[in-house]
Amino acid sequence: MRSADASQTTVSPPPPGPRKRPSTFKNVATSWVWQLIVLISGFILPRQIDEHLGPELLGVWDFGWSWVFYVRNLHMGISASVNRYTARHRALQEWTALNDTLNTSIWLMTGMALVGCCLAAGFALATPFFLPKQPAAIIAQAQWVVFILGVSSAQQLIGSVFDAGLAGFERWDLLNWLRGARDTFLIVAIIALLYAGFGLVATSLVVLVGHILCDASLFLVLRRLFPQLHLSVWRIHRRGCAELILFGGKTVVREVLRGAVYQVNAVYVSSWLGLGALAVFSRQRTLLTHLITFIKQYAHVFVPASSALHAASDKDALRNLLIRSSQYGFYVSLPPIIVLLFAGGDVIDLWMGPGYRNDIVLAVLTLCHLPLISQLSVYAVLVGMDRHGRAAVYEFFGAIASIALGYVLVGVAGYGLIGASVAIGAPLLVVGGVILPLDACRTLGLSPLRYAAATMPKPLLLNAPFAAVLLAAEFTWPNHPLLSLLVGGSLGGVLLGSLYWRFVAPDSLRSQIRGRATRLLGARSLSSTATSTSATEPFNQQAAP
Repeated sequence: MRSADASQTTVSPPPPGPRKRPSTFKNVATSWVWQLIVLISGFILPRQIDEHLGPELLGVWDFGWSWVFYVRNLHMGISASVNRYTARHRALQEWTALNDTLNTSIWLMTGMALVGCCLAAGFALATPFFLPKQPAAIIAQAQWVVFILGVSSAQQLIGSVFDAGLAGFERWDLLNWLRGARDTFLIVAIIALLYAGFGLVATSLVVLVGHILCDASLFLVLRRLFPQLHLSVWRIHRRGCAELILFGGKTVVREVLRGAVYQVNAVYVSSWLGLGALAVFSRQRTLLTHLITFIKQYAHVFVPASSALHAASDKDALRNLLIRSSQYGFYVSLPPIIVLLFAGGDVIDLWMGPGYRNDIVLAVLTLCHLPLISQLSVYAVLVGMDRHGRAAVYEFFGAIASIALGYVLVGVAGYGLIGASVAIGAPLLVVGGVILPLDACRTLGLSPLRYAAATMPKPLLLNAPFAAVLLAAEFTWPNHPLLSLLVGGSLGGVLLGSLYWRFVAPDSLRSQIRGRATRLLGARSLSSTATSTSATEPFNQQAAP
């Protein structure tokens, strides 16, 4: 987004000083560390609330978070826009335009945050209508929880601009360390409050305070990276708002349609097969959802990189980025997909018990999601180029096909959970795994055959031994899921790790790891020598003439 009033600025702000650009590996690794903390939080906190406050108040906690979804949707995709335009203006050294973009986004999200606070108040007032049979004390707590969590989510709309700004500067490491520190603080603080006898209102306030502190820190870090950022309402531009909303709206449409595919098919299952069947189906789908979330952290790294290359009109580099990001997408995603495919039932057994296991449903969902998950970076590259509009159109037709297919397979033909799995997976496979990569190849003038040959065969070949070991462990210990996972995962992991080290890890990464290992071993050796010398020093002094 370019400034509409750039001519009014008499002196252009100086460019930011030199910065350290972390590697893609570091950006992805820190993203996964943060996502792991989120995953741990999702498993620990509900259990703690249930043990200290009871299932009714756990239901209140879940009820409060269910309303947060509607407040968060007020972001209108602005964060994706800020990510892309920050990288673009930085590549072109358009510092005035970057200042205008950030200001426009911040003030726009400030307005949306005020709307979100009003929505939170409205949801809190409407809470008694949704909980008519609950005691007055429970309803009162629920109202406070809904309001406080809603306000926290509204405040995060402003913070999302700072998040995206750091991502546009490709400082995912700083962003993820701050988010990880926030979520770690929330886990510890909430558990401490529960053990001290506090209730849901106090825990909700901790969530609000934690997010405010984190977003303030993000703003300070962004100012450090871009000292020329000065907040002023006079830097808001109507044209800039339209550009940001138009760009971000494409990503919002895609997210909403993807969510509709899962939600509508879940309604089909609960309506025709019952809530018990939905519980089983949801457990299989949850494993795929967690995996998609992890791989998204890898894919998001390529949005600013693609934007910078697009700004420089470097089409050859964009083609290479598409190939390399997809190739490593297969390297990253294939091992967990193989685990779900051959040992996913064991994971369900250990997590929820054998009553929730359905190997066929999990296998169908996993196979259908494989091309989509492995090529999530394709969409990220298109977002950076502002060529993701057609992806929303493809997603629309895919969602229509999925909803219609689910109605036929589950409701009319009676294929049950397998039918629901096919209804969800088949359109996603076609749209995300085939059509979108073909569209990206056409956009960049890249041969689809060259793309397929460069991205898929080698990852599939290197992961074949890992799959064979897992499968052998499953056949050897069919009634011992933990033993099968431990032995198969350990042996297969060592074999896969050695293959990845030899054939996948870049030379620069291997040199860096070897260098750090050498320095670490050298430091220990020196420390050991110093200790030995110190211990024998008295004897040496005695022996001296």
